[in-house]
Amino acid sequence: MLSGKRAFVWGLAAGVVVTLVALDLWGARLERSIVSNAQPTLLAPAAAIGFLPGQSLSSMKLQKPSFLPEISGSANENWNVRSLDGRNIKMVDLKGNVVFLNFWSTTCAPCIAEMPEIARLAESLKGEKIIFMAVTQDDESQVREFLKTHDFGIPVFLAGKERPEDLSAVGVPATYILDTGNAIVYGEVGAQDWNVDEARGLLRKLSERGAATGS
Repeated sequence: MLSGKRAFVWGLAAGVVVTLVALDLWGARLERSIVSNAQPTLLAPAAAIGFLPGQSLSSMKLQKPSFLPEISGSANENWNVRSLDGRNIKMVDLKGNVVFLNFWSTTCAPCIAEMPEIARLAESLKGEKIIFMAVTQDDESQVREFLKTHDFGIPVFLAGKERPEDLSAVGVPATYILDTGNAIVYGEVGAQDWNVDEARGLLRKLSERGAATGS
């Protein structure tokens, strides 16, 4: 009788050990799956440590924007940002122009990785009524220190901690495209390769539509 109880106890203990090992392996696999499939904006590591362990900014592969589905929203016309030379700019001041609005942070590696492609897109549309804005909610001194060693190639603006409701996507980078009437027609969260013909086509189409309607 005693030996039967002992065998039962040993069997139960062995079962517990096997279960714990299985749970540990499952947890490790789940963690790897989350890291490999997570949006860049959820990871947002400091530039110094790269996007993922062992991956540098220069090797980060950017995806093309989906351009679907389009969204419908409106920027608060009284919401304002401040340029680094001290000018306050309200959204209403930008009416008549298409606005490419990118939210970024100095501690977000994907933000930094996508910026050269945004700059190339902006350069290809130079002279057209399309405004590119890199907006950050970081502390001004932190931004100025960061820009000493990083030249984005597009204007940088400072914003307060609160964004208009329709511009409040979780995480950075987050990019919005506004038409000439300040309506939000497209939004994308995560680092993208913006220097593509689809992006140029959309921005030009919105600009031409605004010119045709006089808005």
